[in-house]
Amino acid sequence: MPIDYPAGEWLLRKASELGVYETKPKPVLFGRDLIALGFKPSPTFGEAIRLADEMHVKGFARDEILALIGLHKDLPLDEVVQVLRSKEK
Repeated sequence: MPIDYPAGEWLLRKASELGVYETKPKPVLFGRDLIALGFKPSPTFGEAIRLADEMHVKGFARDEILALIGLHKDLPLDEVVQVLRSKEK
């Protein structure tokens, strides 16, 4: 981190307090969550998990994301990902 970054020390201290200084945060959504909702494992799992993380950063709670996925669990997962993308904006 640049020395002249004013919030650098605070940021590093906060990252340490949150337990994310040396490791990244755990995903908000896991493959096991998608399986529990009835989806079969597929390459789209990774995309759904990454999108859920992006949504979480933008303010969506884990329960909100799971509820949105659950509402559309009758659709193929790639279509559910499109629904999530439309809610993200």
